[in-house]
Amino acid sequence: MPLAQTRAWAQATRALGARCIWVGSLEDQASGMVYELPHEPGVFQCQNGPLLHWDDPGRAVKELAQFARALSVFAGSSFRELRIRPRLLQTEWSTRMKGFPLDAARVEFASTTQVSICASAHELMARFSPRLRRSVMKTFAQEPETDWIVVDRDNGPDLAESARLFGKRKGFFVPPWEWFGALIEAQQEGVTFLRVAQVRVGLSTARAWIWIDRSSAYYLYGDYSGPRLKSGINLGAAVQVVAMLGAASEGATRYDFNGFVRDTAANPDYAGVSAFKAQFLGEIIDYAVPEFVIQG
Repeated sequence: MPLAQTRAWAQATRALGARCIWVGSLEDQASGMVYELPHEPGVFQCQNGPLLHWDDPGRAVKELAQFARALSVFAGSSFRELRIRPRLLQTEWSTRMKGFPLDAARVEFASTTQVSICASAHELMARFSPRLRRSVMKTFAQEPETDWIVVDRDNGPDLAESARLFGKRKGFFVPPWEWFGALIEAQQEGVTFLRVAQVRVGLSTARAWIWIDRSSAYYLYGDYSGPRLKSGINLGAAVQVVAMLGAASEGATRYDFNGFVRDTAANPDYAGVSAFKAQFLGEIIDYAVPEFVIQG
């Protein structure tokens, strides 16, 4: 199930003030999280969903009609439009859409990279590129303080504020503590968890926020504070290793970096981040994200 199509994500989105609901139930295929676009009243979007039998176009369109009717009941007379943006494997995109009666208004393409993880540091790092492995081993030779933090309402606000301020300095958005707090409230014991990996050397600290859902771990946000260390010491890579090992200890087997850009020539701002992620030698997964529009 895509991360954006979970009840926990719906609860966190509501915490930011969005008009957001879960339509259907987890047992139904025709289900998903939708939210009203803040500047377009009556227009709802379903990101990476809904959950339909996309491999059976005839069945999927009936489920989609059922889904739209359920949403219209919630929205009432204000309902104007539903935009659905399912995330489909790019290799299956053309096959699955054959026979589907709706034409996509547009199609975007996205990628992520996933690393197969385990609880053995030696075995895990053997899967990395030689350059990254040397950098991580040199960093751990500094005997850094490491921690796998269970986020709660006592330690969470300060951790979230540090991440938010780092994002502000670097030009990317990190949600406020209320969003993370909603994820905590949505945790299911033994199933979903919110954690922070931390690595510290002297006055320098790197952190990574991780959401674990069953066997999948998702990297959400990271932050760094303190002076940059000497060449070859890479706290950013080390904290990802701590995150992977921590997630594996909670039962995860796959670590999703939550985004990857193949064409960095066309997206130069992501070149450094994508090069960093590529060193972990994970599987790059490509998606097609069509947008279908249903009028109210």
